[in-house]
Amino acid sequence: MIVLGVASEHERTVESTRKLLSAIAKNPDVLAANVPRCNRLLGDILAENPIYANIFLVHSGGEVFASGLKPFKPHSVTNRKYYKDATNTGKFSAGEYVMAVTAKIPVIHFAHPVHTGSVGLQLVIALAEQLDGRLEIDRDRGAAFTLTFPGKEGRNG
Repeated sequence: MIVLGVASEHERTVESTRKLLSAIAKNPDVLAANVPRCNRLLGDILAENPIYANIFLVHSGGEVFASGLKPFKPHSVTNRKYYKDATNTGKFSAGEYVMAVTAKIPVIHFAHPVHTGSVGLQLVIALAEQLDGRLEIDRDRGAAFTLTFPGKEGRNG
């Protein structure tokens, strides 16, 4: 029963994330790639939504250029599943459980491509949903890892 509750909660989170990214995609500052205003907007949204570790904008070439989380250092996300899927399908996409580059915590990324009629793919809006758990990687065993999520009693303790 707990697993079904967690799955249902995750489905609601994914749908609200999709709607949030879609709304951000309509913002004139985002469409104009106004970096100072985008950083401020994304930071404000991040402050109001503590479930997210970061919200950021990615140029069509794969370089992150704006972020709600500071300090921020531009970096490429072309190797990330969420970016590849969003740019290849042109649709909202989910990534994999990874260690976030900027937030440095376990997350799952979601991405929403932004298209304009004249330019095609303009940018990708992405966010990292924090995982309320721990990711342990066993480097001695190749790609072996363990994801641990606390039970309800672990959330308050």
